[in-house]
Amino acid sequence: NTPAGGLFSLNAATLEGVTEPLLGHAARLGASDLFLCHNEQHVLVQIRHLGVVRPLTVLPLDQGRRVITLFKTNALLDLAERRARGRADARHV
Repeated sequence: NTPAGGLFSLNAATLEGVTEPLLGHAARLGASDLFLCHNEQHVLVQIRHLGVVRPLTVLPLDQGRRVITLFKTNALLDLAERRARGRADARHV
């Protein structure tokens, strides 16, 4: 699902329809990290592969925020914490 622009394309109505393909695609690419960076308009999803951070896809703001919440909940992270830059330390469950 990679369009001509090079970003991974997601056309899903449910959160699982977004998160599962997103994580699967990142894993198939051999990504070591997944970054979700948001601004007032959208959420940019980036991966780190072989030490290089590159964009994977862009999510609409509302959908992206729900994806961030789902990831934080599943990783047992503090939902109230917001980081401008830096890493969230996830605990594997």
